[in-house]
Amino acid sequence: MPPARLSGPCRAASRTAPRTAAAVTGLVLVVSALGGCASGASTAAPASTTRTYPVPGSALDLSVTAPSTWVAGSQDGVYFVRSGTPYGPQDVRPTVVVVPDDDPAGTVSDGAEAVEAYASDTFADWVTTDSGPTSLGTLDGAGVSGRHSTRGVDVVQESTVVDTGQAAGADDDHQAVVTVTYAPGDEDGAHDARSVAASLTVGG
Repeated sequence: MPPARLSGPCRAASRTAPRTAAAVTGLVLVVSALGGCASGASTAAPASTTRTYPVPGSALDLSVTAPSTWVAGSQDGVYFVRSGTPYGPQDVRPTVVVVPDDDPAGTVSDGAEAVEAYASDTFADWVTTDSGPTSLGTLDGAGVSGRHSTRGVDVVQESTVVDTGQAAGADDDHQAVVTVTYAPGDEDGAHDARSVAASLTVGG
């Protein structure tokens, strides 16, 4: 279920925007994966039903679980897991981007607003479809969803900023930005990507 929509303008904190900007890279990852033209390193999963992928760069040992047909990698320093094969008529690979933030500038709502502001400022045809408080698995957070077309390919982006510090019982603040991208109308791809995102685990 998409998060409830918030009213009013979204203003990004100046220190938050560069961090959350990386989450929007999920759009680029999806498009660059078309036709086997993906850039960046990736590693295929072994032959098993699922695999747990540790997320690098987090002080809280974050991980996600994905089907064995998915691959993990990084592009421009941003960690992602994505389907090993394209979905739908546009051959888009559903992708999940995880960006840990162990020194957030504000609340999860601030982070979600920064994602929306960055996307709106960067992509001329970005359209926000939903935003507001939500959860990812057992983690509380704030989300923003939207659509965008680039290089002639339409994609849906759903970003959720979650409070990982609370889940870990940490004394200081920790967050993660989890971004799902898939083709509009691709119900299977959306389901699989959302399931991977919801599997985010704190502490291994």
